[in-house]
Amino acid sequence: MLYKTHVLFGVLVSLSVFQVFNIENKLLFVCVLCIATLFPDLDIPRGWLGKRTRPFSWIIKLFFGHRGFLHTIYPAFFLFFLFSWFGQKVIGIAILLGYLTHLFADCLTSEGVKLFHPLLSTRIRGIIRVGGFMERIIIFVLLFLITILLI
Repeated sequence: MLYKTHVLFGVLVSLSVFQVFNIENKLLFVCVLCIATLFPDLDIPRGWLGKRTRPFSWIIKLFFGHRGFLHTIYPAFFLFFLFSWFGQKVIGIAILLGYLTHLFADCLTSEGVKLFHPLLSTRIRGIIRVGGFMERIIIFVLLFLITILLI
């Protein structure tokens, strides 16, 4: 999915979490979660985040390829435990949710994701073409849902 779709999914998840949990610093939570939705795409040097993290993104792509290790659940949980270890559990939760939101969205695409690679090589995939018509519809649906939650 495109970076803007990932960010919109992140905003929707943030607003939904507010309905369930009492988050003190909502703005920080939303920002961290939305940035975390972009982390798995550090392996795209020409992508929105990859352009801003060169040469790091080139190195990641060289070693792992696109939709490789960064598109598994392991980095998400590692970051969660790391931030929790240092007493930043709410930030860890925001990162975990943002990261997993990205992976879920990519599971909807025709390229799919191997969430548990190398333990399981099963690729979970949907029918949405990245940047295609269906993704544009998803963007409008996300904007509608976000608006509803904000009202």
